[in-house]
Amino acid sequence: MHSHGCDKRNKKTLNRWEAGDYIIRYGTEGGHMYLVVSGEVEVIGRQDDQDTVVCTFGAGDNFGELEFLNDHKCVADVRAVTKCKTARINRAHFELCLGPVKGYLRDSTRSSTYDYYRQKTEVEN
Repeated sequence: MHSHGCDKRNKKTLNRWEAGDYIIRYGTEGGHMYLVVSGEVEVIGRQDDQDTVVCTFGAGDNFGELEFLNDHKCVADVRAVTKCKTARINRAHFELCLGPVKGYLRDSTRSSTYDYYRQKTEVEN
């Protein structure tokens, strides 16, 4: 069997979170991309020094990839709304496995779900 580097031996981990746990913190280096396996998470942005729920993600959705695609620190918190599980992929593995689809991933951020993100990164850059 030929290995292309995207197999179980690479750094992917399954994490379990309780409601209220923070998965990503605003201003930190984005070290991982997450895929929601079960449960729900919310993205919490900052508007005028107030925390604001920007959007929620559920099973099958991903988050954290924007910091990889655009090479900057996290612009929002991500917190578990319910008990949930996420699969976590580190940056090196992301680059190895998803590098060829970076253009598609960037294009997918044009939806209204990412309005807050685009606003924050335009202000901070």
